[in-house]
Order: sequence, then structure tokens, then C-alpha cells
Amino acid sequence: MRLEGWRIALTGAAGRDEEIASAIEEAGGRALRFPLIAFEPAGIDGALGSALAQLESHDWIVLTSATAATLLGAILGSRRAGVPPIAVVGPATARAAAAHLAAPAFVASRHTARDLAAELITAGVTGRVLIPAADIAGPELADALRRSGVQVQQVVAYRTLSGPGGPALAEAVVQGSVDVVLLASPSAVRSLVAARQAPGAASSVPVVCIGPSTAAAARSAGLDVVAVAVAHDRRGLLAALSEWARLHPEGRHESIR
Repeated sequence: MRLEGWRIALTGAAGRDEEIASAIEEAGGRALRFPLIAFEPAGIDGALGSALAQLESHDWIVLTSATAATLLGAILGSRRAGVPPIAVVGPATARAAAAHLAAPAFVASRHTARDLAAELITAGVTGRVLIPAADIAGPELADALRRSGVQVQQVVAYRTLSGPGGPALAEAVVQGSVDVVLLASPSAVRSLVAARQAPGAASSVPVVCIGPSTAAAARSAGLDVVAVAVAHDRRGLLAALSEWARLHPEGRHESIR
């Protein structure tokens, strides 16, 4: 991978993009951090706490983000007895689950909530399923499982907030000091769009998206989506960036081309 001369905006929550930043810099690029989202754990005195108090009554935990896996592990601490098998949406969530909870028993081969539901149904998952998710998580996964006869409890594990990096990124785009923006969620898209609506922030910049839902949100917002990751995690995002940069060397900053 060669990224010499590329100035690449990373937009994940603080601390989430360190691996990809290191890879970019090792390949000669500049990793510029503009966190567009932040996460706030849900309190355990509500639905989440009630669900975790009855954790042993569930047959599966289904996780659709690394954030959910990390926060759930922090809440449970050393309490591992009685944790049911874990199903996850993809490899990044699998790594987080293994690090903070337990190795997942099921990893979807295609990394969207819709595909996770279809694969779980095909695998014959039954009984009671707990889905600790973001406050903005859609109902598709839970609804699909319910239609197959699964008892589903979806609870808010964390809230997704706008991060502090939007105004600085919008200004960097206007100034032409960013060559490409990496987007890893529809929430990041919304934060970027809100920042670009500020006066003088109408310039566009190529964006690379982590998966189809993020790409759809970006295209709907009028962003210039130039690549979409095949593997819907940050490693896949980096691979998509690398391939696009290889095919479009003219996108680099003029003075360091």
C-alpha cells in the first residue's frame, strides 16, 4: 500500500481510528483526526440494567457494533458466568467481543444487520435474544428475527452524539487541506453534512465509506462517494481507500505529488 502525499481525514470517535491511522502513516500518508461522532453509555438503572440482570434467561446476545461489545464488557466486568453465546455482525465487532466479553459463537459472513438476521435465521437460532444497541439503531434486525419466531429484546446500550471535529473538518475542506474523507457510519455522515451547512463550507471532497448504509446516507446527502469497502470494517475501509488512491494519484495534494 502506498499513500505518499495523501491527506486523509479520519472521522471516527476518539480512540477508534488508531490502527488505521498508523497504517496510513506507515504508507506515507497523513492521518488527520476529525472525530465526527462520540458515544455516551446508557445508564444501567433502566432497560439495559433490567436486561442484564436477567442475562441468563437469554439464549443469545447479538451485537452489531464494536462499541456495544466494549461497553457491555465494561458493565459486566469480571462477570462472565451465565453469559449466553454471542453473535456479531462482523470481524471488528468479533475482535471487540473477544477482547471484552468472550469469543463470539457466530460471525456473519456479510456485515450488515439485515444479513446478520438472515444468517441467524438460516442457522436456526431460536429462543430469547438480547440486542444491546445504539439509541439510533434501526429495527430491521429485531423485526426480522421476530418474524421468524425469535423473542427479541432490544435495549439501548449507548447513545450516539456529534463529535467535536465537524467545524474543523468543514474548514479543512474549504481550505483544500484534506484530499479524502473516511466515513464509518451514517451518524458521521450527518455530522459532516451539518458542519458543511455552515457559511463558506460548501466545498466538496471525495469520501470513502465503510459499507452500503453509510454510502447510501452519504449519497443522499450529496457527498461525493468514490469508494465503498467490501469488508465492512476499518480494515476494509483502508483497503478501499488504498485501491482508490492507487487508481487516482491525481487526488493527492499538488505540492507533495
